[in-house]
Amino acid sequence: MKTKPISELVTPAEPLSAAVQKMTVTGLQYDSRKIKPGDLFFAIEGFESDGHRYLSQAGEKGAVAAVVQHVNPALDLPQIKVADSREAMALAAYAWHREALEKLQLIAVTGTNGKTSVSFLIRGLLEAHGVSCGLSGTIAYWIGQKRIDAWNTTPEAIDLYAMLAGMQRQGNRAVVLEVSSHAMALKRVAGLKFDLALFTNLSRDHLDFHPDMEDYFHHKQALFQQLKPDGRAVINRDDRWGEKLWNGFSKEKWGFGRREDADVRLVRAELSARGIDMRIAVRGDEFDVHSMLVGGFNVE
Repeated sequence: MKTKPISELVTPAEPLSAAVQKMTVTGLQYDSRKIKPGDLFFAIEGFESDGHRYLSQAGEKGAVAAVVQHVNPALDLPQIKVADSREAMALAAYAWHREALEKLQLIAVTGTNGKTSVSFLIRGLLEAHGVSCGLSGTIAYWIGQKRIDAWNTTPEAIDLYAMLAGMQRQGNRAVVLEVSSHAMALKRVAGLKFDLALFTNLSRDHLDFHPDMEDYFHHKQALFQQLKPDGRAVINRDDRWGEKLWNGFSKEKWGFGRREDADVRLVRAELSARGIDMRIAVRGDEFDVHSMLVGGFNVE
């Protein structure tokens, strides 16, 4: 059975007691209904429920300790206070699966529209070139060569990182992830470092969650700060928010679009019932490309 000391998983806001420092855990959990003896419980403040309300239940089910933002002194359960339990949970999940996660090439796709199509296209291209590629997205998860219906575009970090580790064990060398603005705001990919991040576009959506478009953009932009030192950004420069992202990003980047200074430029496109015939210029070299996809939106 896998175990790790709490001190390797959590950075507390206050020093850990000697007793807690010596504790080891056998699993990570944020759902009090699923706790097993030996788990470390993360009390998450959700939209409909607050994990702090279930600390007593977590202790009764065998949690060795809980990571909290608010300590309940009336409980015997050891509680580790942190500034942000969601971020702490993601970083703990990363530490738990570090060995597998660091063997994967991670590709993130974000934007309002087109994430799913682009993610499937990237996975298809890599598979065609002999690179076994997993996928985490809105429609499905691919683990090894097994397809599972998706329950969330970007699952909670404990679930997502366990799934990524499973992909690595099943032979995937790369993984494409759709990363939503919700996922960024809720720290669901905290700790991950990406080899490539791609921005499709940004339009008015999710303003029930974000107070305004600037906040929506901010959380999309934050993804690109999680690129590896040698990672690369790929950005749609025909989109005004994409151009804003481009102008604010100083590391290795490729821009695509119709504009003359795009690294990957659409020269022309002909649409028909049998697909799309395109002429594309890649930093000066032109290529003809045929796609069986239909519709002008797939050209974009």
